[in-house]
Amino acid sequence: MMIDRIRSKFAGWKAQTLSRAGRLTLIKASVLGIPNHTICCFKCPKEVCKEMNSCCIHFFWGNGCKVPPVAWKDICLPQSLGGLGVRSATHFNKAALAKLGWICLTDSSNWWAQIMAKKYLKKDCFL
Repeated sequence: MMIDRIRSKFAGWKAQTLSRAGRLTLIKASVLGIPNHTICCFKCPKEVCKEMNSCCIHFFWGNGCKVPPVAWKDICLPQSLGGLGVRSATHFNKAALAKLGWICLTDSSNWWAQIMAKKYLKKDCFL
């Protein structure tokens, strides 16, 4: 369902009429915001993350590009390291789940952490 929503967003835009900077802006601002809640709360299967990245790759380089001139992993690097700052779905998913784990471990007064501990961790340690 999430992949279908991303594909429908891309279908509405004409990649050939946009510059690469325009495509990059649309990917970062619009498309990567669609799965934010899901990625932040659940571990997404690798296939789903790969498909999300694949949709972004095809839109960014255009459908006619057989061999992209720059690897997608380089585009996903932060701008300070020479990339374009696009979030990789796999890495963002891991980082968001790690943040939730950190909240559970360090902030015992957090309402969400208390609920998760009472529901899932009863007598066990988080780790």
